[in-house]
Amino acid sequence: MNPKPDHGEMSYKGSGRLKGRKALITGVDSGIGRAAGIAYTREGADVVINYYPIEEPDAQEAIALMKKEGVKAVAIPGDLRDEQFCIKLVKRPLKIGGLDFGQQCWPSAKSCFDLGYL
Repeated sequence: MNPKPDHGEMSYKGSGRLKGRKALITGVDSGIGRAAGIAYTREGADVVINYYPIEEPDAQEAIALMKKEGVKAVAIPGDLRDEQFCIKLVKRPLKIGGLDFGQQCWPSAKSCFDLGYL
């Protein structure tokens, strides 16, 4: 893309507001998901991040930016259309000590009316 979009790589300065918190973020390879991942880690949050497997090169670039912030960043590629994968994905934040919040950055969503199901 020309000009290259700014996802906060150069412009966003964190202030530690999420230090010690844990987040699950989807769609981290580009766009809002990438910006959210950078912002959360610059604010001090440890993250579990998800992206569609064919976006691996873009995701690796984003992951490198997040890890530079000195926080835990666990990458889990997978397809959010697969319900069994989603169940496993939601359980993965235990690898970083829990889950405080999540952000879905994916172009479509499926409703779940009982979070206990997850």
